[in-house]
Amino acid sequence: GGWACNAAWAIGGRFPAGAIRVVTVTSWLDWPRLQAGLPEGVTLDAIFSGDTARDMPPISVIINPSGACRLLRDPQAQTDDLWQVDRVSLGATLARVHLLGRLPPAFAAGVYACSRASGATFAWCGGASLPLELERDVAILCVNSAEAAQLLGAASGTPQDAAEALLRRARSPGAVRVVTGGGAAPTTAAAREGGAV
Repeated sequence: GGWACNAAWAIGGRFPAGAIRVVTVTSWLDWPRLQAGLPEGVTLDAIFSGDTARDMPPISVIINPSGACRLLRDPQAQTDDLWQVDRVSLGATLARVHLLGRLPPAFAAGVYACSRASGATFAWCGGASLPLELERDVAILCVNSAEAAQLLGAASGTPQDAAEALLRRARSPGAVRVVTGGGAAPTTAAAREGGAV
């Protein structure tokens, strides 16, 4: 929820009302707060983790008045099985761009299949968990230097080296590969335009 909400705030004002949809797993208990935390005009398409308002969420947030915030997750309360493409609203499935964060790879593959079927752009910002075949096919990939090294299976050098190496193995004609430097090096975006990088 946090990454998706931050993304909605970052781009929410650039699109007409209803154009951005946030899909996330939440409990009925947390749904009103989550909806209220989104910018006006952004639609929340919730995948509910329980059947009623009495079902507790799989995560607890403890906020200290001094400003510290802690997230406590029961290690037994996995939500991967809740992430099913058939639980996503038709409006979100038919979006022109699907931007995914750290989600289960099987769910990402399902959304990618929807993207291909509808001609949508698929963008991954979810780390190194993407399977190699899917990583090569996605249009846009954004990872940090450590994640790029994991994807490449070796030390990747600078963000520029990593972005170019990831782009070389991309199959999408207009592929973009972004590797962030984490403050130690500049972020690099490598893009394919025709035959040039």
